Amino acid sequence: MTRALLPVLTLIWIGATLLLGELRWFRRPRLTERIRPFLAGATRQPPVRSNDPTTWVEHLAPFAHLSGDRLASALGVAEPLEVRLRRIHATESPRQFRLGQIGRSLAVGAAASLFAI
Repeated sequence: MTRALLPVLTLIWIGATLLLGELRWFRRPRLTERIRPFLAGATRQPPVRSNDPTTWVEHLAPFAHLSGDRLASALGVAEPLEVRLRRIHATESPRQFRLGQIGRSLAVGAAASLFAI
């Protein structure tokens, strides 16, 4: 069991790195863009760091939408989420719907882990 755990975790780590590297909002800026503020004649501005929850939602929304669409297409759903939500006369946007799905899945996963412990 423990011999198989290390290769499996390594494969998961490599796969997550490759998947997240495809997302534009997660990729690291190019080297030239990172060192530009330190070049002679450039104006230096401190990096903006915020713990505002709206910024976390803005960063999580593209991931939620992309992963939800990919999972739906893998399960055989060919229709876009916007069309399905319009059909049932839902008032929420696809972004809100996907974020709600992510939140509920995290809550259920946490509850299942606590129950298993």
